[in-house]
Amino acid sequence: MDTQQQPPSPTTSSKDHTPHEQAIPEPGLSTKRKLSQLCPAGDTDRKVESNDTGIGRGGRKNKRKDLGRKAWSRQTTDKRARTEASQELKRRKLERGEGTLPIYATEFSKEDIEADQRRPKKKVAVMLGYSGSGYKGMQLSETEKTIEGDLFTAFVAAGAISKANATDPKKSSLVRCARTDKGVHAAGNVVSLKLIVEDADVVQKINEHLSPQIRVWGIEITNKSFSSYHLCDSRIYEYLIPTHCFLPPHPSTHLGQRLVEIAEQENDLDGYNQRQAEVASYWEEVDEKYIKPILERLPEVTRRRVEQALIVKSHTGPADNSASQGEQNEQNDAPPSNNETSTQVKEKEDSSSGDAQTVSTNEAIRIIRAAYLDAKRAYRIPKERIDRINDALG
Repeated sequence: MDTQQQPPSPTTSSKDHTPHEQAIPEPGLSTKRKLSQLCPAGDTDRKVESNDTGIGRGGRKNKRKDLGRKAWSRQTTDKRARTEASQELKRRKLERGEGTLPIYATEFSKEDIEADQRRPKKKVAVMLGYSGSGYKGMQLSETEKTIEGDLFTAFVAAGAISKANATDPKKSSLVRCARTDKGVHAAGNVVSLKLIVEDADVVQKINEHLSPQIRVWGIEITNKSFSSYHLCDSRIYEYLIPTHCFLPPHPSTHLGQRLVEIAEQENDLDGYNQRQAEVASYWEEVDEKYIKPILERLPEVTRRRVEQALIVKSHTGPADNSASQGEQNEQNDAPPSNNETSTQVKEKEDSSSGDAQTVSTNEAIRIIRAAYLDAKRAYRIPKERIDRINDALG
């Protein structure tokens, strides 16, 4: 049978028979026209980007714009412009009422800042010491009380930092040598910054605006590149432990009784008593000297309740053991509510009406615990016990 090939109809083209064939762009066309021919209208399989030329691996130019963290940090940046932009943003937020000043900042009016006499600043090293009790560490915090926060406020109050820079420590290039945590003290620490040190009594002025817990020992002028952080070659930390931490527990407490039980189980009771020889009579002497005089002043009912709560052995009578042992241990291990000394306790009792019946049980317990704490602070560890502790610590 003869077959005759029909010519293609005018309405069809060769593209209909080869749907996967792409058009080849003509030479001399612009990039956009080339892209339009490579990805004709209606082709949703490929997303065309403005910087995608379809050439090379990945089809992208200027890959160096996507920097990693290290490459980004090695770039030269204008720190001054970045700081100014940050401060401008903070200022706008404050004007709109969206932000609050840090607690260490001292805000002055625009008129006061303009009227403030401009004086030269010098890079200095400030040597200081402080007691960290009550502070949330050394480093500046916008919401917490810190050593640097009080120090910066004192610099502004003493005139060592101008009013224009009174809200931002970065403008004075404040850098610390070493950081300390909450409640940690420092006998010697150093901060470096730019200060106005024309006055000879600048150290005295700064100390006048500091709390008694912080003291500036001295100020030394340095070169412009000095940094107390980068030029510090060593930091020494000393950890102090109160000597009463090495006392054995009171014999009437659960822990004291448990230690004796363990020593008996391990057949080491003689060794345990030998290791506690220096303090064998310590708690008996404390009870006799500090505790029993207080118990004798209490009425009988209150005294029995106090003995029951604190498990104190008294010579005036046996204690009521009706309370559970767990409750007794929990109350005995609780920390004292304040730091009253035995002298203060006696003064408080003498200043009262003299009627011991008015003293509540809770008040009596608080007084006795304060007396125990006073006795612990007066304890001085013997040399033999120190040597034994040093041997154990290696």
